[in-house]
Amino acid sequence: MCKNTVKHPSSKISIKMINKLSSNTNKKILQKLIEIHKKCISITNSQFYEQEQINEWLSTIKIENIEEQLDSTTWIIIKNNKKILGFAQYCLKDKEIYQIQIDPDEQGKGYGRELFNYIENDFRINKIKQISLLATLNAVQFYENLGFHIIKEIKFPLVKTKIKMIKMSKELI
Repeated sequence: MCKNTVKHPSSKISIKMINKLSSNTNKKILQKLIEIHKKCISITNSQFYEQEQINEWLSTIKIENIEEQLDSTTWIIIKNNKKILGFAQYCLKDKEIYQIQIDPDEQGKGYGRELFNYIENDFRINKIKQISLLATLNAVQFYENLGFHIIKEIKFPLVKTKIKMIKMSKELI
């Protein structure tokens, strides 16, 4: 597990860490990611999408999906004093960020930006010049603040319905 320990600026006793997950990550950690993701959909995304879409979206979030993707994509978590605050998933090969999810109770405190900085650094180390992503409607402003630009609107398929997402990219100089 890769670890980056950073002291939180607002507290001298708070220790933040970003850890990279692997295929042998404890299922309790993976279950916490599921809980955070579902909470984000239920609370944050529900302000921008219809209830039918939210219900269908929630039904697709499963621990098996994470387990299947641990070998083909990079998963990182951010913790503060051993509490998981959020996570991110990305793929260097595809040059894409798949998701950054921060527990709604912890949003707006800079944790998403810290995860993004870690990801951007990984892309730079690997000499990747551009990052792309699909942003949910609630996340567009967050990514614009990180330097991403809107490319186009897309309809992302769930099971029976589709949700509106925004294709975005950022050039790394």
